[in-house]
Amino acid sequence: MFIAGMLDVSRRTYSETLADAHELCEQLGEKYELSDLCLQHSGSRGWHLILRNTKKSTEELPECFEQVHKHRGRISMTTSDLRQMNTRLTESSQEILVASNRFEKLENTQPAVGSQTNQAT
Repeated sequence: MFIAGMLDVSRRTYSETLADAHELCEQLGEKYELSDLCLQHSGSRGWHLILRNTKKSTEELPECFEQVHKHRGRISMTTSDLRQMNTRLTESSQEILVASNRFEKLENTQPAVGSQTNQAT
């Protein structure tokens, strides 16, 4: 079944890309000695990095960090790699929704087709 295969590929892509994003977060935390760096998701920003409980100023962060904002002792930011991953995650998520809806519609129509076939004989 083509739709089920497409759904599996989209799910795998999403899972692998999210794992890559978590790995990137770990690598950046280690490289720049940011032990409180974590990956977070919001509806408005998508996946982004958060540095919690920090006294650092935004100017102290390496240049690889983009869209840096400080709010209530937390700094949120992203990187070019994370932005690319975020795009792939959004696309995969949309593909999962589309394929799931198609699969659900297909499942809902199959019993009706089968029962009509049985009634005709």
